[in-house]
Amino acid sequence: MEVLMRRARQSDADAINLIFNQAIEDGNSNLDIDLKDRQYRQQWLAAHDKRHPVYVGEMDGEVVCWVALSPYSARYTYDLVADLSIYVRRDLRGQGLGTLLLKFIEQQAAEIGYYKIILSVYGGNRAALHAYRRAGYRDVGVFRNHGYHKGKLVDIIYMERLLVPDMEFLKNYYSENYPFYAQHFAREQAEEEAQLRRNGMLPPLEGQPQPEEEYEEVPVEDPSGLPEGIVRFLKSKPRPPQEPVIINHSREDHVAAPSPEAARPGTEEAPAPKETPGDIAAPAEVTPAPKADRSGTEDAPAPKETPEDIPAPAAEIPVPQAEPKPEEQPKPADEKAEPKKKTEKPPRPKREKTGAQTPRTSKPKTSRPKAAREEPKEEDDAPLEGQLNLEDVILSK
Repeated sequence: MEVLMRRARQSDADAINLIFNQAIEDGNSNLDIDLKDRQYRQQWLAAHDKRHPVYVGEMDGEVVCWVALSPYSARYTYDLVADLSIYVRRDLRGQGLGTLLLKFIEQQAAEIGYYKIILSVYGGNRAALHAYRRAGYRDVGVFRNHGYHKGKLVDIIYMERLLVPDMEFLKNYYSENYPFYAQHFAREQAEEEAQLRRNGMLPPLEGQPQPEEEYEEVPVEDPSGLPEGIVRFLKSKPRPPQEPVIINHSREDHVAAPSPEAARPGTEEAPAPKETPGDIAAPAEVTPAPKADRSGTEDAPAPKETPEDIPAPAAEIPVPQAEPKPEEQPKPADEKAEPKKKTEKPPRPKREKTGAQTPRTSKPKTSRPKAAREEPKEEDDAPLEGQLNLEDVILSK
């Protein structure tokens, strides 16, 4: 089967409508129920520009199939995501023509710059779902009750095919078509170049002070003797020694700083005025306070104490005195210390068993007889009864 693919023209409107209206009549490819006319199809072809092409396939000079790439969304972020439409004439379905159209349109989309193709399939079109999955399209999700078709809500399945993205093409496309993206990429490039200059990977701009190099080249007498791949030797420059910081914790550090007037150069401090004897103040005399005049007043006599008012002296409590301990006489060295005798504790009385006591449930330990415990003595190597002595056995043929 050979099919010639080419770009669609306005004169192909009737042939495209014929194939599309067959799908409407079958009712399993799309949800439309109104047949399309020439005016509708010509407007549809005019809306597809160079970036959204329409291709038709011819066999023996007749259009038998068509495929189109339409915009996915009006937002600029999805400019290079295409929505796919593909239709085959009724008498050529199921012969592999749809698979060939998918491969062809993927090549064309990649050349235009698309990085993804999406499509929507009516949930009842099992043949189309199988063909798309076999061609590498992936199910994204199912929109439940998404479309209205002939009095009922039907499910729509969305699928996608990821192409190899050309990131350089995407950057150029958005920079050329959207000025704000051009400004964004310019700022990014300036920041990257500034970072490279700070790292010494790019030369500084004209008029910009060059940073002082921290390394210096080591002179080599015979450059031909350098190892392969080594151009020159560098070593870090010696840094000037820093003056040590001396911290003095003496009390002089805490003396108050002189006033700004005293710190001015060329000014002398005024001498302190001398004190004269007339300036010294005499010490103040302390005069005693006058005594109160008690000539006209008489002191009241103090009340006399009666024997009843005098408290009785407290009785003396005798304090017990500790008895003096007798002095221990030192023992002679010859006498040995007598061992201490152990005090025997009285025997513990045995508890009398009563008849009400319940017997133990555990089995008493059975002692083996002494005869069973004794191990048999080892006898001589004499043969046992019924056992042959090998010395008495004569081998015969």
